[in-house]
Amino acid sequence: MGYGEEDEAEDAVENAPVAGVAVVWTDLPRRKIFEAKVLVQGQARTVQSQVTSSVRAPRLRARLERLGLTSVGLGALVIFEAARLLRKYPEFNAVHDRGRMGVYGDVNVGWAIDSGFAGGQGLMVPVIPKADEKTAQEIVEIMQRHIDGYVEGKLGTADFLGGTFTISDLSGDGISHFQPLISQGQAAILGVGGELDGAGNETLYLTLAFDHQLAEGRKAAQFVRELAGRLEAHAALEPAPVQAIPEGEPYCALCQRDVAAIRAIRGMLVKSEIPAGYVCSVCLAELS
Repeated sequence: MGYGEEDEAEDAVENAPVAGVAVVWTDLPRRKIFEAKVLVQGQARTVQSQVTSSVRAPRLRARLERLGLTSVGLGALVIFEAARLLRKYPEFNAVHDRGRMGVYGDVNVGWAIDSGFAGGQGLMVPVIPKADEKTAQEIVEIMQRHIDGYVEGKLGTADFLGGTFTISDLSGDGISHFQPLISQGQAAILGVGGELDGAGNETLYLTLAFDHQLAEGRKAAQFVRELAGRLEAHAALEPAPVQAIPEGEPYCALCQRDVAAIRAIRGMLVKSEIPAGYVCSVCLAELS
């Protein structure tokens, strides 16, 4: 084999399979090849780091239902609040190039859709343009249109253009933590995970992966903590459900958890005068 033939063979196999094991090759869909190219270029051009914050908001989904925002899950509210915060933290709505930071003039939020079904459309990231200028209901309507277009295979090129920041929400899939990957031309991506405790209360986890060339970990931590606070504030507006508690059994006067539920989250009850009765350690921590 001559020099040129060796060179050509090396180019043909970029990632050699394990020796001695039979391999059946199939071509990937074009969309998957394009997705990989965008992510590889994003990783090559950024110094990715990440921070995570938790959101204790057991009544957040009930609040969304009251506001009529449940058709797209938590996504609309997260996009609504994150988009507004990006005006305060422009380094996450930007791009790095040769020692320069380019801050985008618009906040265009891409959000990940993936049915997960074989033969489905696969992962797609349509974009909500100028998301920081839209109401939560307007964001829901756009997301619903994207979902309908995704299912029917009718999303067009224009639906994917101009994304400056991305959100990937896996909280509804039973995933608590994951590592989101920054896309080409962007400086950050927000991953949303969630888990339920023994009493059915949900805790969300917000993970911001960001380009360390443009921001420090402290700034990223401030972003996710402030976003967590905004989501918790929404949940706090929803009154706690009144639960039937067996007569004589102590329970938290604020969240209505009984002893079994409090033990399940490794909490404890504390005697209280205001409100009268008992308050659990989780509610005390949220009030402090």
